[in-house]
Amino acid sequence: MYKEVIKPSLILFIVCAVVTGALAYVNGITQPIIEENERIARQEAMAEVLPGSSSFSEPISYEELKEEGFPVSSTIRNIYEAVDAGYVVEAAVKGYGGEVNMMIGIDLDKNIKGIKITSHNETPGLGAKVADEEFLQQHYGQIPEDGFKVIKGVSKSDSEIEAVSGATISTMAVTQGASDAAKLVSAIIDGVKEEQKDPKQAVLPGAVDFTEPVPAEMLMSEGYDVTERIVNLYTAEGIGYVVEVISEGYGGPLTMMVGFDTEKNITGVKVVEHTETSGLGSQVTDTEFLEQFKGVIPEGNMFKVVTRPSNERNEIEAVSSATVSSLAVTRGVTDAIALINSLAGGN
Repeated sequence: MYKEVIKPSLILFIVCAVVTGALAYVNGITQPIIEENERIARQEAMAEVLPGSSSFSEPISYEELKEEGFPVSSTIRNIYEAVDAGYVVEAAVKGYGGEVNMMIGIDLDKNIKGIKITSHNETPGLGAKVADEEFLQQHYGQIPEDGFKVIKGVSKSDSEIEAVSGATISTMAVTQGASDAAKLVSAIIDGVKEEQKDPKQAVLPGAVDFTEPVPAEMLMSEGYDVTERIVNLYTAEGIGYVVEVISEGYGGPLTMMVGFDTEKNITGVKVVEHTETSGLGSQVTDTEFLEQFKGVIPEGNMFKVVTRPSNERNEIEAVSSATVSSLAVTRGVTDAIALINSLAGGN
């Protein structure tokens, strides 16, 4: 019995223990080497996109930038400062085949000096061409005041980026990364910070104190009209309500707050988080677009998106070339209306 079962098991245990110990020992030796090689590769990439720089600060993360109040997009991963030279921004944007990771170098005069695609999964021979210097160079130079715009055809200005043929989504990913990096660095250089205001207060003027959030699950259990887009309901006693909504946009989930007064008028809409394409879908966060929702709830209790100018209360003019993003916001507001109506009318 000992020879047949226990002895082989003991030998196997000893072999496994020796192999595990050896692997742990090797990993302990190689891990610091791997990390150092990654650090050197990162330094070389940063020096490549920001010529003239020699040393960089420790990475400043998205969360730290957000806390400081800078207008930082969710595409931003880290930013590094090169004293007396400029900044290098690490960004990751959803492309056609997955995340496109890149580094963007911007000097203190707000010139984009270089872009390097560090990793991607775009289609070889098509989307992969966005890593070519010939394409990337279109972004170099002074940051355009109105940002970049991707076009299908020949570029006629510094702000127009000629899309890689058959790879518009990949093109937009790189251009969005460059645009978001440019916006962030410009704000840092100019010392411009976003107003640190509770988004609930922004959409419901006059409100200061709110109740604890009532989650969608609780509202649903009480019989109110709750869709899958509803997240939370906040109440400002005697002033109104704020509905937190997450709606699926073109680039991913889009989080927003919708305010209502006690008369069920829409007092404001604010997009809090999004990953829509910079210069296109990102325009749904602009005041000009969101102001269309403010006022009396339309007849029929819902809005519809149109691609033409309109003065009809129930019609929302879509952002040009960003219908999906426009629909995402409109659906979120419409779902918030349904909830508010069910609150007013009882269960």
